[in-house]
This record gives sequence, C-alpha cells and structure tokens, in this order.
Amino acid sequence: MCLEHDHGTFNLRIMLDDLRRRVRCGSRFDDLKRRWVLYRKMDCLTELGKEAVTKLGQLVVELSMKHFKYLTQHKKITINLEEELKNLKMMKQALQTKVDNERRKGHEIEPIVQKWLSDVTIIENEWQKWISNENNVNKKKKCFGGQCSDIAFNYSLGKQATKRIEYITSLKEEKNKFKDISYPKASLTLGSTFTKDVKSLLSREKIITEVIEKLKDDQVKMISICGMGGVGKTTLVKEVIKTIEKNNLFDEVVMAVVSQDVNYEKIQIQIADTLGMEFKKDSLLGRAMELLERLSKGKRVLIVLDDVWDILDFERIGLQERDKYCKILFTSRDQKVCQNMGCRVNFQVPVLSEDEAWSLFQEMAGDVVNKHDINPIAREVAKACGGLPLAIVTVGRALSIEGKSAWEDTLKQLRNFQSSSSSDVEKFVHPRIELSLKFLGNKEYKLFLMLCGLFPEDFDIPIECLLHHAVGLGMFKHITASWEARDQVHTLVDNLKRKFLLLESNVRGCVKMHDIVRNVVISFLFKSEEHKFMVQYNFKSLKEEKLNDIKAISLILDDSNKLESGLECPTLKLFQVRSKSKEPISWPELFFQGMCALKVLSMQNLCIPKLSSLSQAPFNLHTLKVEHCDVGDISIIGKKLLLLEVLSLSHSNVKELPIEIGDLGSLRLLDLTGCNDLNFISDNVLIRLFRLEELYFRMYNFPWNKNEVAINELKKISHQLKVVEMKFRGTEILLKDLVFNNLQKFWVYVDRYSNFQRSSYLESNLLQVSSIGYQYINSILMISQVIKKCEILAIKKVKDLKNIISHLLSDYSIPYLKDLRVVSCPNLEYLIDCTVHCNGFPQIQSLSLKKLENFKQICYSSDHHEVKRLMNEFSYLVKMELTGLPSFIGFDNAIEFNELNEEFSVGKLFPSDWMKKFPKLETILLKNCISLNVVFDLNGDLNSSGQALDFLFPQLTKIEISNLKNLSYVWGIVPNPVQGFQNLRFLTISNCKSLTHVFTSVIVRAVTNLERLEVSSCKLIENIVTSNRCEEEYDNKGHVKTIGFNKLCYLSLSRLPKLVSICSELLWLEYPSLKQFDVVHCPMLEISFLPTHIGAKRDNLDVTYSANSKDVSFHSLKENNSRSSNRSVSCIPFIPKFIQQGTTSKRNSKEALVTRATREKGEDMIHSFPLLESLHLIYLPNLVRLCSFGTYESWDKQQFMNGGFVEDHVSSRCHPLIDDALFPNLTSLLIETCNKVNILFSHSIMCSLEHLQKLEVRQCENMEEIISNQEEIDATNNKIMLPALQHLLLKKLPSLKAFFQGHHNLDFPSLEKVDIEDCPNMELFSRGDSYTPNLEDLTIKIESLSSNYMQKEDINSVIRGFKSFVASQGFVMLNWTKLHNEGYLIKNSKTNIKAFHKLSVLVPYNEIQMLQNVKELTVSNCDSLNEVFGSGGGADAKKIDHISTTHYQLQNMKLDNLPKLSCIWKHNIMAVASFQKITNIDVLHCHNLKSLLSHSMARSLVQLKKLTVGYCDMMEEIITKDDRNSEGRNKVKILFPKLEELILGPLPNLECVCSGDYDYDVPMCDVVEDKEINNNKIQISFPELKKLIFYHVPKLKCFCLGAYDYNIMTSSTEECPNMATFPYGNVIVRAPNLHIVMWDWSKIVRTLEDLNLTIYYFQNSKKYKAEIQKLETFRDINEELVAYIRRVTKIDIKKCHKLLSCIPANKMHLFSHMQILNVRECGGLEEIFESNDRSMKYDELLSIYLFSLPKLKHIWKNHVQILRFQELMEIYIEKCDELSCVFWDVSMTTSLPNLLYLSVCDCGKMQEIIGNSSNSNPINCVIEQQQRAKIIFPKLFEIRLQKLPNLKCFSQSSFPSYVELPSCYLIIIEDCHEMKTFWFNGTLYTPNLWSLFVENTKFDIDEDVNEAILQHNKCFER
Repeated sequence: MCLEHDHGTFNLRIMLDDLRRRVRCGSRFDDLKRRWVLYRKMDCLTELGKEAVTKLGQLVVELSMKHFKYLTQHKKITINLEEELKNLKMMKQALQTKVDNERRKGHEIEPIVQKWLSDVTIIENEWQKWISNENNVNKKKKCFGGQCSDIAFNYSLGKQATKRIEYITSLKEEKNKFKDISYPKASLTLGSTFTKDVKSLLSREKIITEVIEKLKDDQVKMISICGMGGVGKTTLVKEVIKTIEKNNLFDEVVMAVVSQDVNYEKIQIQIADTLGMEFKKDSLLGRAMELLERLSKGKRVLIVLDDVWDILDFERIGLQERDKYCKILFTSRDQKVCQNMGCRVNFQVPVLSEDEAWSLFQEMAGDVVNKHDINPIAREVAKACGGLPLAIVTVGRALSIEGKSAWEDTLKQLRNFQSSSSSDVEKFVHPRIELSLKFLGNKEYKLFLMLCGLFPEDFDIPIECLLHHAVGLGMFKHITASWEARDQVHTLVDNLKRKFLLLESNVRGCVKMHDIVRNVVISFLFKSEEHKFMVQYNFKSLKEEKLNDIKAISLILDDSNKLESGLECPTLKLFQVRSKSKEPISWPELFFQGMCALKVLSMQNLCIPKLSSLSQAPFNLHTLKVEHCDVGDISIIGKKLLLLEVLSLSHSNVKELPIEIGDLGSLRLLDLTGCNDLNFISDNVLIRLFRLEELYFRMYNFPWNKNEVAINELKKISHQLKVVEMKFRGTEILLKDLVFNNLQKFWVYVDRYSNFQRSSYLESNLLQVSSIGYQYINSILMISQVIKKCEILAIKKVKDLKNIISHLLSDYSIPYLKDLRVVSCPNLEYLIDCTVHCNGFPQIQSLSLKKLENFKQICYSSDHHEVKRLMNEFSYLVKMELTGLPSFIGFDNAIEFNELNEEFSVGKLFPSDWMKKFPKLETILLKNCISLNVVFDLNGDLNSSGQALDFLFPQLTKIEISNLKNLSYVWGIVPNPVQGFQNLRFLTISNCKSLTHVFTSVIVRAVTNLERLEVSSCKLIENIVTSNRCEEEYDNKGHVKTIGFNKLCYLSLSRLPKLVSICSELLWLEYPSLKQFDVVHCPMLEISFLPTHIGAKRDNLDVTYSANSKDVSFHSLKENNSRSSNRSVSCIPFIPKFIQQGTTSKRNSKEALVTRATREKGEDMIHSFPLLESLHLIYLPNLVRLCSFGTYESWDKQQFMNGGFVEDHVSSRCHPLIDDALFPNLTSLLIETCNKVNILFSHSIMCSLEHLQKLEVRQCENMEEIISNQEEIDATNNKIMLPALQHLLLKKLPSLKAFFQGHHNLDFPSLEKVDIEDCPNMELFSRGDSYTPNLEDLTIKIESLSSNYMQKEDINSVIRGFKSFVASQGFVMLNWTKLHNEGYLIKNSKTNIKAFHKLSVLVPYNEIQMLQNVKELTVSNCDSLNEVFGSGGGADAKKIDHISTTHYQLQNMKLDNLPKLSCIWKHNIMAVASFQKITNIDVLHCHNLKSLLSHSMARSLVQLKKLTVGYCDMMEEIITKDDRNSEGRNKVKILFPKLEELILGPLPNLECVCSGDYDYDVPMCDVVEDKEINNNKIQISFPELKKLIFYHVPKLKCFCLGAYDYNIMTSSTEECPNMATFPYGNVIVRAPNLHIVMWDWSKIVRTLEDLNLTIYYFQNSKKYKAEIQKLETFRDINEELVAYIRRVTKIDIKKCHKLLSCIPANKMHLFSHMQILNVRECGGLEEIFESNDRSMKYDELLSIYLFSLPKLKHIWKNHVQILRFQELMEIYIEKCDELSCVFWDVSMTTSLPNLLYLSVCDCGKMQEIIGNSSNSNPINCVIEQQQRAKIIFPKLFEIRLQKLPNLKCFSQSSFPSYVELPSCYLIIIEDCHEMKTFWFNGTLYTPNLWSLFVENTKFDIDEDVNEAILQHNKCFER
C-alpha cells in the first residue's frame, strides 16, 4: 500500500530520529546495519528521496569511525578518564568541606548538592568495579594463542571510558551552576513536637473526623471540645493538629494553654513563639495589635486554646472571633463556658466504653495482663478506672512490671478510695478533678455533689431523691412552691452536667457520677467543714470514725452487718442507709439518740419489723424515706415527726395508713407508690394534710370501696393538689366528684390492669383509660378536666368507639396531646371523622395503633377537600407504630380506577397528597397490616417538568416492616429524582410475601445515609435494588450508571428463596462503608456481586450496552477522575448471566459489551470492602467466587474475542472463593453450606487478612483446601501469616485435604483455639511448619473419634498422629508409644475411643504412663474390650519395675456400650498409676461388669464427686472386696470423701453399693464405733453426698454390707424397740447432707439416720402399704410402720374403708415431712386433717390428691391459723360428694402462698370453694381484720371447676372483699349450672388472666370473671 508524500516524510523523519538516538546511546554497528536493512525492506522506503539516502549513509560512516576509535585509542581514552576522575574527586572534596561546615551551623543542604555528591561517589565506585571485573576476564581471554590482548575487551574499555568522560563533563557543568549549597533549617511543626501517648481509639477517631470536617467548613469559625478532667481532650486536640498538618489544611497551627488563672501575656507569648515572631512592644494592648497584624496576612491559621475555664477576651489576646482566615479551636471542662463564648459547634468527649478501656489498658500495661492469674484482676482494675483515659494510662503503665500482689493492692485502692496509701491515680488524676471542684464557687453545687456522692458507685441517682434530700436540708427556704424547688434542682443538675461533674444516665429521670469523680468529691469535701460527709460499707468501721463534725453519712450494709446504739453525731444532718441483705435487721431503740441535728433520714431495702427506734429521732426531721422496706406499724411517724415535709413509703409493705399520719400538718409530699399491701386509710387522715401538694398513689389494687371515708376526704383536698399519680379501676364512684383544677403534673390510670409505670417525674402528663364504654368516659368530670391537659392519652379496650375525635373528644380540644395510644378497641374504624367539625391533634408527636381489627383509615371523609384541612395536623409527628390493623388502607380512603373505570381501593399508607406533611417523622413501625399495598406513594411528588418539589420525610431515620403479606412496593411509582429520605438510617423488612424488590435506583440515590439494612423471609424478592422505570439506565455514552449505599454498615439477607442478585442487571452498586454482611439461605443467589478493585491510575472495567450489536466484545476505556477517586464496591451481578451458551440475559435483550482492566504491578489499589469486618455466607449452593475483574483465567479469551461464549463447565474450575484483597479489615468470616466452593482463599490475598480473628468453614462438601496452592507463588516469600487469627473452625468438610498444601510456613501468632471436626480426608495442616505460640485448645474429631489437645506445638504432627490413631481402629492392641512418637499424644486433654471392635485392652500395663495427660477419656462401642487399664503380670510387670508412679490428670471418664468389659482396673494398677484427680465417672451398658472398683482402687479416687452406673446387667456391687492376696486389703481410711452425686440404675442384679470386711483400726470413711448400741456395729459417713438416685434396682438389699451375717438391732432402739431384726450386716451408713433419696425417678424417700435402714424400708414398702390398708386409725400404729412413714415422702392411703380420719391430731408431727398426700377410695373417711388446737406447719407438703371419698366432709376443720401449708402447690379433688367446701374460710388462704393449681371435679354437694365461717367467729377483732385485709392467692396459676351442680360461687364473703389473683393464667368453669358469680360481694383483680372459659365459651381476657359468669347466665336464660 502506497503512502502519500507527507505521510512518507513523516515516517522518514521518525526513522532518522530513531537512528540518531541509537547512535547517541552507543548501539553496536551490527545492530544499526540490521535496522537499516529492515528499513529498506519496508514499502515506505521506496518513496524516500536520494537526499535522505545520502544522509543515512553519512550517519553510518560517522558511527563506524566512532566505534573504530574505541578499539584503536582505548588507552588514550582511559588515561583521559583517569585524569577527569582525579579532577572530579578534587572538586568533590572541596564541596564536601563546605557542606560539612554548613551542617555544623545547623543548615539544611540543598537536595541538588546532595545528589551531585552521591552521583560522583557512584561513578567512582562503578568505574573501579568495572575495571577490576574486566581485567579478571581479560586475563583468561587472549587472541592468537595468547599473544595479543582481547580485541573485544579493548573495544568495550574504550566505549565505557568515553561514556564516563561525557558524564563527568556534565557533572562539572552542573556543579558550576550551583548558587547556594545550603539554606536555614525550617522550624519544627507543632504536631511533630507531640509524642503519641495512647493508641488510636474508634470513639476518638470519630470525633477527630467530625472536628476536621467542621474545620473545613468556611461558615464555622470557632469549635469547642468539652469533657471532664482526664477524659483526653488535650490528647484528642493534639491528634487533630497532627492530622491538620499532615493534610495541609492550614498554613500555620499554633497552640496555647490557658488554665484556670487566665494570663493573657502568657497566652500571647505562646502564640508568638509558635509563629516564630518577636514582640517589639511591651504592653498587652501593643502585643495584641502585633498579633492581630501578623494573623491578618492572608494565611490560614488555626489557633488552639487548651484548658479554657472562663470566658476569654479575644481582643486582649490579639484574636478576632470572625476572622476570615483565622479559626479557633479550644477545650474546656464547662460546656456553659463554650456557649457563653459564642461557640455554636461543640463536641463532647465521653469516657471510654468498656471494650475501648480494656484495649487501651492492655496497651499501657503490656503482656502482663495476658497471664492467667493476673488477667481477671487486670480486667477489674481497668473497669475500676471508669473509662477515664488518664486513669487508665496512669495505672496501666505503673503496673506493667508489677506482680500479682501489686495488682491486687491497686484494685483494693481503687475500690476503697479512702485508703491511706498514695496511688498513682491520686497523684495524677485526682488533682485535675479537684481543680473543677475548687472552681465551682457556688455552695449549692458542692452540696449537690455531696448528695450524689452518698449513693453507691455507678448508681443511677434519681433526681427526685436529690430533691427530697435538698428540701429536707432546707436548700430552698425562700421557695414556697414545690414545682419551683424542682425546677431549681434540675437547673443545678444540668449545670453540673455541663461541667462534666455529673453524667447522663440511661435511666430516665436519673443522673450518674463517674466513680473517680465520686472518690474525689468524697475526699475533697471531707476536708471541708461545711459539707464533710463519708460513705461506709461496714458499721464497725463507721463506729471507729470520729463523727463529731460529719454532716452526712451513707451506710451501705451487707449480710454480715448489725447495727448498734451509741453513734454520737451531733452535727449530722443527713443519714442514708441501704442494705443488700434480705434478712431482718435489728434496729436498736436508741439508735438515733445521738443525732440531734438530723433533718433527712433515708432507709432502703431494709427489714424493720418495728419503727419504734424513730421515737428517738429528732423532732426537726423534714424528710423521711422508708422505701422498699419490710415495715410494721408506722404510727410512730405521725406521733413524733410532726415537722415532716416529705414522707416516702414507696414499695414498702405498709398495710394501713394510721390516724396518726394526719398529724403531719407540714407534709407537702406523700409517696405511696407501689404500696400494694395497703388496705386501709384511717378516717380523718387525708383531710388534715392541708399543706399536701403532691400525692403519689399508684398501686395494683387498692380497695377504694372499703375506704369510703378516705374517698370523701380525698375529694375535699383534691383542689389543693398540684401533682397526682393515682389508679382507679374505672367504675369507682370516686371518679364522679373528684376535681383537679390546679394540677400541674398528673398520671391518672382509669384502668383495671394497667401495667404502665412512670419512669420519672419528667414523664409527660398521662391519662390512661381502659375497659369501659366511651359514653361513661364523657360523663366523668375528672376525666374531662385532665384530658384537656394530658400529653399522653392511652385508650385500651373501649367498646363501641368508632372514632376518637367525634365520639371521645368532640366537646373539647386537646392542644397539649403529644402521644396517642389506641389498643384493642374492636369497633374503632377511624381516628378522625372529617364529616364532623373537629380540631384534630395539632401537637401530636407519637401515634400508636395496635390490635384494631376494624380500623380502616386515619381520616375519614366523603369529600377529599375536607381531609386537606387536617393534613397539617401531623406536622409534628415523630413516631408512628401501626400493628395488627388488618383492614387499614392508609391515612385516607385511597380510591383508584381500573381499565374499566371501576373504583377499587389501594392500601397506601402515605398517599401522594400526604407525602409532604410529615417533616419531623423519625420512626415508622408497621406490622400485620395486611391490606397495605404501598407504603410511600410518590406518584404525586412531581411538578409539570417531572422534578421533585420538596424534601420528603427529611427526618425519617427508621423503618420496620413485617408481616405485610400484600405489600407490593415500599416506594410506589417513583419519580426521577426523589428529594427526601436523606436521613433514613435503619430499614428492616420481613415476611412480606408479595414484595419483589426493596429499592429502585432513584430511591438508592435518595437514602444517602442508610446504615443498616435487613431483609428476610420475603419469598418473591429477586433483587434488592432494581432499575427505575422512569430513569434512563445509561449515561450519554451508553455506560451503566453507578449507585451506592455510601454509609451502609450492616447488610443482612436471609431466607430469600428467589433472590438472584442484590441489584438488577443494569446497575453498579457500591457500599464502601459496609462492616458486616450476612447472607443466609438464598439458594438462587449465584455470584450475586463481583466487587471490583478501583485503581486511581488504571483502566477500569467498563460495561456498555448496544441495542444493535449481537456480539459481546472487550475493549479498554479510561475511568474518569470522579470515579477513580472513590473507594467503592461495584456490584455487577449481570456478568455471570451473560457468560453463558451464546445467549444474553432473559430479562433484557440488550447485549453486553464488557471491558477488562489490567493492573500494573505495584499499583496502589483501593480496596473493594475497606471497612467490612464480618462476613457470613450461609446456604448459598450456587456461590462460586467473590473476586475482582481480570481473574477469570479459565475463560477462553480468544474464543470470547471471536464472538463465542464459555461453556459452563469451564468456569467451574477450582478457583478460590476470595482471590483478591476485597476485605482488608475483615475480623470474622463464616462460610457454611456453599457446596460449589472448592478453595476459600488465594495465596496472594493472605496479606490482606491481617485483621481476621475468627474463621469458620462448615458443611461445604467440595471444599478441598482453605488457601490455594494452584497459583504461582513468589518464592522469596516463604511465609503465610494471619497475625490476628484467634479461632479456627473446620467442620464437616468431607473433601478437605489440608488447610494449605503448599510448602510455605504458616505463622499464626495469636491463634488460641482450633476445632477440626469431621474432615476425614484431611491428611495434614500444611506441608510447611506451623508457628502457633499461643495455641492452647486443639480439638480434632472424625465421626465419633475425637481428641482435645492443650499444646503450643506443630499442628501438622497432631493431625498426623490423630490420623494414625484413626487408622488403628482395626488393631487388637494400640501401640501408644508409637502413636506418641507420631504426635497423637502431645498434651491432649480429651480423647474419644469409639468403635475399636478388635481392641481387647485399651492401655497395656507397660504403656500405662502414655495417657497421663488426658483429662477427659471416653470409650464406647468397643465390642471386644476386656480391660481399660491393663493388669500387670509376668514380663509386663518386670518391664516397669523401675518406673515410678504415674500421676494421671484424668478428671472425667465415660465408658459406654462395652459388652465384654470385665474390669476397668485391677488392684495392681495402683503400683504404677494414681488417679487422684478424677471427679466424674460414667459407666453405662457394660453388661459383663460385675463390680466397678476395689477398695484399694477407691483409695486413689479422693476427688470423685459424681458416679453414674447404669444398664449393666451383671453388676452386683459397686465397690467390692479386694483379693485375699492383696496387701492392706479393705483398710480404707477415707472412701469418696467428696462424693456429692451417686446415680445407680438400671442395675437388675445390684445387691449393695459397698461390701467388705471393715477393720476397726483403719476405719472406712469417717467410721465411728457406736458403743452405746452394740460393740459389733460401725458407722460409715459420706459427708458430702447430696444426691442419691436408684433406678430399677430390684435386688438391692442395702448400701454397705458388712462381713458378719448375724442379727443386730436397728440404728435406734428408741425409734422401733419392738421391730424385727435387720438381716444385713453390722454397718450403719450416714449421709448428713443427704436428705432424700430418689427412687425410680418419681419416688422420694427420706434418709433420716441410716441409709441402710432406709433402703430396707423402701424395698419392703409393699408390705407396709398392705399394713396401712388394714388400719382403722393412725392413732396407735407400731414403731416399725412409724419408721416407714417417717422415711417416705409420698403417703398413699388407698382402700382403707375403716379409716375415719386420715391424719389424727396426735400424729400430725409424724406426717410433717410428707410432700405428696394421695388419698383415694376410702369409703368411710370423713376428715383428712383432724381438728386440733395446736399449730402445725407442713412446710414440705407439695400436692394433695383426693379421689373417690364419698363420705368426706372436711379436709381441714377449725384450723384458723393452726395448719400452715407454705409450700403446697397442687390440690386435686374429685368425686367427694359430701364435701361442701374446700377451705373452711378465707383465713386459710394466708397459709397457701405457693398454691399453683386448684382443681375440683364431680363433687355433688360442693357449694363454694372457700366457705364462710366468719359469722360464727366470736372474736370481733378477727372479723375486722378480715374485712380490712385483701384476699390474695399470689401464685395461683390455674383454676378448674367442673361438674359441680350445686356450686354457687367460688366464695361467698359476708363483707366486701378485694380478691387478688395476680398470677392466674387460666380459669375453666364447666357444668356448674348454679354458679351465679365467681366471688360474691368481691372485687376481682386478675391482671394476667389469659384464658377464661365458662361452659365452653371463651371470654375476653380482660373481662371481669364475675361479669363473664353473669353475662353467660343471661345468654343462657335467653
């Protein structure tokens, strides 16, 4: 092809330039010649002119001559070079001398000079080296037989010398151009002077980042950083300065320390020094002018002022607050100072979290904290520092080289701040906080700090309690109104919080004080005279103190403390005491005698049976708090303490408010909150409290109807009350006449079962109405008064209410309502009926609607214009919760039209017209609203141009959606773009069965601050993000658009069966902030995302779609700058779908044009998931790879370029799941049930996993190795390192061959635990060495075989050893020595031997020492095993004669299913092995075993605590006699001295536990001769035995069998003097801590004195039961039957037809131990418990069963306060036709505090369950007490009344009763046709009733039981 002339000229010029360049570079002649020939052959040279050819020829000649001179003149050239080098060296020396002189002056040398000197040195060295090498070579190479020098060497020498001469010439010329060789050294930057004291902490880094961002903002001129002393403000500021200087955000940064005494001159000097300026003027004003001029030169300057205590005058310093170039950053301990200085941007530095505090403490203290004995102490020390960095650093560094004793002492000092020894915390930390205290000035602040210091450490201090104390101390004498005093207290608290001396509490209405601040406050104020106080935890210590000048004492008692009289505290004004003990504390009568100045007394959590000690309290006591106390009569309070202003009895068990309380004429506050035992208010009490302003009267069930006088008195004083908290049942007459005109704060509950509890005084005004008709609500004056002022309105189960406004609030407005809660109103349809004129909810902030089955809309109207009027009513709404609204369709009726123009309703929560009406909404909770189709309808949010007008939901932060089965869209028809939702941070969606996607691309661009996204159990979801219909999917170049969740931290996708990808095929999705990613059970998810590396300087993959193209091709495009600078994750799910059998995606017909980017070696990459910390991938059967682009080596690229596609099987080649540095900050990785994954990591990315701490791989069938060995690996790097890995779990990986099959070494320095389970093909860990210095727990398990190792050695050897162990399953004998040498027994602590079917002996006698380190041994399913530890004899014994005793570490041993096992160990094992540490033995299914242990073997089991033997058919005894030939046989001093639990059974042939000859001189256990009984008997004791269970042991005769077979008497002749002889031996067995024996799991037997005798009695129980059946009375039974009854806990009395009374009065003590009384089929029985005047307690009786007793008339009769059944739980009565009642009267209920179940069935004459015997009681005071008392069944859970034809009621009281069943869950009343009411003349309280059935009809759970029965009877009559 011919070229045009200009084109040819251009090519010629290129060729000539190329030849010239090569000539200059010294190319060889032959090379130039070849290139010339090449040019001639090119077609383009035919067009060259002659002139060009001539020039080329001249160049060739010149070049030839030049090379000829190299050969002929090489010596001359060399001499010239040496001369030039000599001159150059002289120049260098001269220059070096000058350089040295300049350096001495402290100047910096110019870089060009330093480079010149370096270049000269290099050329000198290179020339000498080259000459030396060439000479050595030349000596060996000669021409013409060695006569001539080498021509090639001469040529090379000349050429190289010529080049160096030219280079030297250039160096000389460069040197002559130097103007200056040095310059003055620059001053250090401010940041470089700081040393890094502490490690970076996440909480501090966040603050630093935010501060930097604000400093970048031109609108921000001043920033403050606040926090308590020692919290790290200065350190944080220094880090800010370093960051600023590193990023060059300011030209200059200066810093000055201000401190509490402001010295303006000193501040000026500090600033000037940093700026490098010197003042010329001496006056303060003159220097200020100089500074102002210096700072106004246009440079950006940051002024940092540290430790500011008060407002600064910037003009006196020389600063301008609003300077254009200057910004101010300062630190302070007082937030108010920052505000007063005009600072609008304030950052608070909190104390460290517990995790951060421990991390910092670890770094400061060093490795010493990792020692096992110091670590728990260290953690407590770190915790005691309270998160204060200064304290943590100080203490940590001080203890870094100390031992355990120093740590313990420090912990004690930190906990006991009053320790006399001086600690580092007191030296360095306390002074800083004391400065804050000295600077307070105001005495009220110090007093308040004292009040806070009285509470325990880390205590949530109620602000109301501080108020009560302050009022009592007279702080607010000038204030008359209580609300003014309360405001003053809150102001003081807020100011102290701003000064960081108090902290926020997580409990509303409370405040906290930092522990160290508290310690400083106590020690600081202890030195003062005015506020001296102390906190003591021990009364004895308090008594030893000098208390003459103490103003306040806080005493915190523990279990061991007792109070004594004699405290002399003449100046004490406040005494606070609280107890941790539940036991009563005896209060001395004269305890308060020495406290004449006491004004405040607070007692909490105490048990004070009598308050008589208060009689000695001073008359001028103003505040008394007796809270959470068990108290008796409180009348002494009204008699003696007449000046009380505050009286709190909250949560104490006060039963009566006596008349004396009315004498407290100064009382302003009375708190009876939680006094649930209060029954009665005496007459003339409330009416005399004429100064009472605050009344707190919230309790569960106060009997208003029994306190009519108190009701009338309350009505008369209601007008004077300012603060009220009261609860009413809703129907009391009290409500009608109450007048609350002056209320400022109130919490009123008109609710039978309200569970709402006010958390603090700050709670908003509340009215709660429940379970009454709405007409009744409107008729009550009190409700109408409070509803106008209420801020919280709760409406629950109000019947017939159809809408709130018109039905409930039609007559008055509710302007203050902020919170509306509506629950379970079955008829409610609308919230607002717009057809009726109404005012709506102008201030509502929270709306909660729950369980409203007919609720349809928020606003109802037939005309949409009427709704518009109320749209703005919700502009203040912050939270909306909608739950259980099946008919709900949105805010108003959303009517749309279909294609046939037919109306249909669409459930839209926020229709388009409402979208802009919620500017403050923050939270949306939706659950079980099944009619909703759309949450946000965005269709109307467009103007004519298609652009969004306003920001929608600008404050919305949280959305939770669950169980909306018809929800199709979260965001409906989405316009482009959407403005709004920018603050959405949390989104949770679950169980939305119709939802196909969550976001569109437009919405993703809107929710820029989304942090947490959870999607679960949505069966139709295919994509989380899909492309928007209204949006162009491509930019103007046809490129796919990128969207991103830039702040998303947590992403969870679970149980999404149709999820194919996270985003649709047409989008790139990025999430650079992702920290945790969980994917669970998404089976359709293939490669759901391909995260890409984005390099700042490289080509990136670009995807282009062409509508016309049919082929897919690759090309490379440069990424634009805007995208290259972002750290991002590109989610491209469409790629694997396009790479298929020549087809494109089924969803889109457009073709994919994909570009692959290349990566330059060493290029700085940007990580795909830079912040991801946790990644969980579970049940993803199609997951193959998570990789960056450019890693599909298996693709046939040539075929792809030619238009072909890769087959599916090609891509299935073994590739790592993760093959690039996608997760640089990953700490936890879990892969489970991902069966297409073969390899987890590529070798090349291991360096990026430096933070990985936990790695779990489970149930991946095809996983072959964790780290790939298939790629090319750099041979120079022979180590793979995971520096942070602590736990590794590999479980159920059948194809796994190794962790890593390469020869590289593995370095895991932090690895502590390894679990390898069911990886049968794993042969080794790696082929290289494994370094695991901290590995302490290594567990390997294959099927049932497992071992646990406690070691720090090579894992490979352990795995090989374990494999050898597994391979030996078929051996007859295990060679433990060989296994040990192969690595199996390297300190292994757990070993499991299973299915070794040929094994006869587990441990041969000669290898007994090999298992000494095993701690847990399990042997099972070994069919041939005869012995566990082999017996010695013959050659074996001789082999180990020289071996000393092996001390086994064995603690737990389990033997299971060993059918041929004849013995575990024999007596001679004791010669070589000791098992003193064994604590637990389990032996099961060993049918050939006849005995377990010999006496001599038992000698070594001194630590045994639990022994279980079962399913051993041949077992006859547990401990057997030694052989006759054994030395010292049966001479046992101690047998199982620590045995606590013994379980035996089933053992069908077991005859006894122990047998043997007992030597009296060497007794067994604690053997004591009982000489008083018989000289031939001995007593054996098992001192720690607590649990003994026998199960199916039919042949068991006794526990311990003696050697003599003669008859002896039983253990106690007094017990059974006439009893027949006991036939089994001469041994008495005692177990002092064993009280019962469990027999066959259901029968309980008391042991009493002798365990042998107990077993004998129980084995003969049939005999004794037969004797009982023959009895006519229990009055005169023989001693043998008495002994039997004393031992059994279940008494069965069956078919005793002659018996008239079950338990006679004179034998009641005999039955006091019984737990179950079962009486049935006794035809003549009339009474169970016979009448008696003696009091009797049945503390152990649990159940009473009475069946088929036709003549039974009484269970218990006339037993008022005589019989007590404190533990009785069950009463079942059936077929007792003559029984008229169960309980004689209501007084019986007080003896049944634990009754759970009551069932009465088929009793023909039963008229009531609780009888009414009060009228027959002659004692009037008892009747009066009963009338006042509540009737309480505190734990009664279930009541069943069935087939009782004459039952009229549960009880028929003769007086009005309040009956509480607080735990009752179920009541069933069936076939009780005469029952007219449940409790006649009684008011029931059943707050937890869940099911109520009356004649098979289920009633509402909140329905009153009396009303339910009445309602049923009415229906039945109809």
